[in-house]
Amino acid sequence: MLPTRRPRLVAQRRDREASATRAAAEQRARELEARKVAEAIERDRARRRRAATPFARALETLGGWVLSILGALAVSLALTWLLRHPERLDWLTSAVMSILRVK
Repeated sequence: MLPTRRPRLVAQRRDREASATRAAAEQRARELEARKVAEAIERDRARRRRAATPFARALETLGGWVLSILGALAVSLALTWLLRHPERLDWLTSAVMSILRVK
C-alpha cells in the first residue's frame, strides 16, 4: 500500500514548483531583454561601421556641398529674375508686406 501524502508536504511541493516556474519565467524574461539589448547594440555598431566608411563620408560631404551650391544657384537665379522684372519685385514686396501687415 502506498503511503498517504501529507497535505503540508503536498503544499510545500506545489510552492516549490510554483516558485521554480516563476524563477524560470523571470530568467526567460531577463534573457529576452539581454538579447534585445545585444541586438540593438549590434545594429548600432553596424550603422556606425557603414557610416564610418570613407566612401559614405565622402558622399555625405559631397552631397552637402552639392545641395549648398544648388541652393545658392537657385537663390541667385531668383534674385536675378526679380531684379530684371521690377514690377514682379514690387508685387512680391507688397504681398509680403500685406502678409506681415507692415504699413
